[in-house]
Amino acid sequence: MRYFLVNGFKTTGSCEGHIDRGLPYPWIDISHEIEDVEFRKKSKDIFDEINLKAYKSEEDLKENNIILYNKLKDLEIKINSNKEDIRLKIENLLNEFYENYTSAYPDSRLCIVEAPTEFRIEPVSGRKIGLDNWKKFDDKVSLMSLEEKEEYLKNNQEEMNIFTTNLKNKF
Repeated sequence: MRYFLVNGFKTTGSCEGHIDRGLPYPWIDISHEIEDVEFRKKSKDIFDEINLKAYKSEEDLKENNIILYNKLKDLEIKINSNKEDIRLKIENLLNEFYENYTSAYPDSRLCIVEAPTEFRIEPVSGRKIGLDNWKKFDDKVSLMSLEEKEEYLKNNQEEMNIFTTNLKNKF
């Protein structure tokens, strides 16, 4: 996890994976929220004012308080820019890793999944990749024997370990 911090990423959780509970693969969550205290205060003030005046929609806000609406739009631009910057940095690390490493297991290739406040690095076949895939993934895992689950977990852990070792060696 510290290798992510070295790259300026704040991790918010991780797991090595389990076969008896949770997910049968490792994952790492990386926050894409802006940590700047002044930015957080400014954001809170804007949302407090919007809530206090009980605007019904973004259009209502735009029609009745263009200054506050513009502050909200500026805030959204900064949030999205920060999120995109972090996504690109993670994507570059993964791409660089896969330029020099070929996974023996295509399902194990690590990828980025976006959630409301974070990115998750997990295998391509992971559960978070699209809500419609959750059921398919759960069905796939439920049909696996204990030995198949153990092999699946082992393969995915190996991929994550090689990736994190690569980061360690790089930094």
